Parts: sequence; structure tokens; C-alpha cells
Amino acid sequence: MKVGRSPGTGRFTSARARERFLGAYDRAFCLWPRPWAEQAVTTGLAVTHVHRYGPAGGVPVVLLHGAGSSGAQWYPFVAALGAARPVIALDTPGDPGRSTARVPLHPPGASAAWLEEVLAALGISRAHLVGHSRILAFLQAAE
Repeated sequence: MKVGRSPGTGRFTSARARERFLGAYDRAFCLWPRPWAEQAVTTGLAVTHVHRYGPAGGVPVVLLHGAGSSGAQWYPFVAALGAARPVIALDTPGDPGRSTARVPLHPPGASAAWLEEVLAALGISRAHLVGHSRILAFLQAAE
């Protein structure tokens, strides 16, 4: 989860580039099943953009995207995963999306701390974690 030089600014070259990207990002979520909800979760390490789908009860499936992606990538799987349990997709700070790191999150231990903070802020004490790519390194650090 390496962030740019200034964690609060991200990697956009201009405000126009940011707006163009976020427009495309929002359109990508049109592929998610309906209804879904989104929220920003603020912790000491980041402001994390969270996407939810499915019923309120049950142990949630928490989706962690790969490097350089966002929660939008999970659209082919969300309806099936959310048929019987909540699905929560997190946009990791430092990657394309609406999440913003408040401090650098590049060592795996810092990324694991971020995940623990977000899950705690969401009231999640138990979850099925699904991820790929470099996400696996910080999941191992969280053990």
C-alpha cells in the first residue's frame, strides 16, 4: 500500500485528472448489483471508502482488491457472494479509488493495522477475507 509523497494528496496530476478518474470510478460501480451502499470510514491511518451489498446479518465476506485496482473489480462475484451474507469491499488507500491514507502504509504491518482499524470501525469481529495480489502479504502480517 505505498502512497504518494504526501499521503493526503494521492497520485493525481491535477484536480481535473482526479475528477475524470472518479467519474469513471463511479460509473464502474454501475456494474454492481442493486441495492448497494457506500460509506467513508475514518480511522487513525486512513479514510477508507467502503462498499456494501447483501443482507445485514451473518458473517460478512470482506473483499480486498489487488494492487492498482479498486472494489469495483469484484462486480462479477458480488451477487453470488451476497446472496446469503453481507459483502463488504474496501478500497485500499494508495490505490485508485476514493480512499486516502493519512500516514504512509507501505510496510505490510502498517497495512495490517489499517485493516484491523477499518474492521473494528465497521463493528466486524469475524469475517471471511477474500483477496489477491499483494494483499496477501499484509493479511499474513495481520495473523
